[in-house]
Amino acid sequence: MLKNGTIKIYATAKKKIGELEKEIEQAKKALKFSDLEQKLAELDDQLNQPEIWNNPDYAQELTKQAASLRQTVEPWQTLTVQVGDMVELMELGDDDLLPEFQAQVAAIEKSFDRA
Repeated sequence: MLKNGTIKIYATAKKKIGELEKEIEQAKKALKFSDLEQKLAELDDQLNQPEIWNNPDYAQELTKQAASLRQTVEPWQTLTVQVGDMVELMELGDDDLLPEFQAQVAAIEKSFDRA
């Protein structure tokens, strides 16, 4: 249960995480993120076919494409999961976790700025 002194800090952290959640979704939309995820899945499927390696040059080109896409996709996937986890934890309303919430919100903000 939240104590009166922590309600404002908790509300600020919750507001920040809500804003981050919206900003991440907007950025993913601008990146056409679902298209990137789909393309990466297609490349991974192709690379999992044994016959692809009959043409090593082509396989290496697909591997490079997949690696490049993975560098774009994975940080956004991680951010999405982290924000979702924070929303769920904050809904518990446990004021003992408030320092952890603040640290995690700051870390997620930093990650978002780098993504």
